[in-house]
Amino acid sequence: MNNVKLGFLCLVIFTNSSLANTVSKQDIQSNELDPQLSYAQGIRIAQLIEAKLKSQHDLGIVIDKKKLIQGFSDKILGSSEISTQKVTTLNEQLYRLMQIKSLEKNANFGLKNLDAGQAFLSKNIQKKSIEQTPSGLQFEVLKQAQGAKPQSQDLVTLHFSATHIDGRKISSSAGRQKPLSVNVNQLFNGFKEGVKLMSVGSSYQFYIPSKLAYGLVGDVSLNIGPNEVLIYQVDLISIEQQISS
Repeated sequence: MNNVKLGFLCLVIFTNSSLANTVSKQDIQSNELDPQLSYAQGIRIAQLIEAKLKSQHDLGIVIDKKKLIQGFSDKILGSSEISTQKVTTLNEQLYRLMQIKSLEKNANFGLKNLDAGQAFLSKNIQKKSIEQTPSGLQFEVLKQAQGAKPQSQDLVTLHFSATHIDGRKISSSAGRQKPLSVNVNQLFNGFKEGVKLMSVGSSYQFYIPSKLAYGLVGDVSLNIGPNEVLIYQVDLISIEQQISS
């Protein structure tokens, strides 16, 4: 027996031995499945669609759960009250309705964020420590330093902490457990403009209007809604100049 066959045989023996440790003697002696297995499968399927039903409910779309269960049961048992074409048509209507409801929800949410953001910035600029650039970016110098400032093509290393105007955390370099190294031109507009004001060793806090951040769309992955003003506290650690080609 060559080494390859011997290795494969050892793997099979080891795998079977490991599986045997997780299966009781009763399981081995009986070919019958646990009576609750089918029920458990139903629970698992329900878990898979639970989030979808919640998202629909959050948009004001309430699904008749009894009819949902009946449709599931009929399909499993091989029968249906309606044609396949009707099923497709109704689900397409539901999809379009969810899109409309989502747009309406985002529009209302966006208007509230816009009003809240404008009110916040109007009040914030009244503080003596706050400065504002022509674009509308507001900033506060927490620690000033002297020296060169980064250009768009430069690589910067920095610590940052981002929050909503109500103090809720968005993200931070501390959460990543290391500073962020990035080309300045890869940052979103308000962040980019702010970093270019800084010298190495300085610490600034930026109040970034939505038009300079994520705008009307927001960013679902960061839990940033439409028209949100963002607060970024930034410590610039280093600048590595990049030579333009």
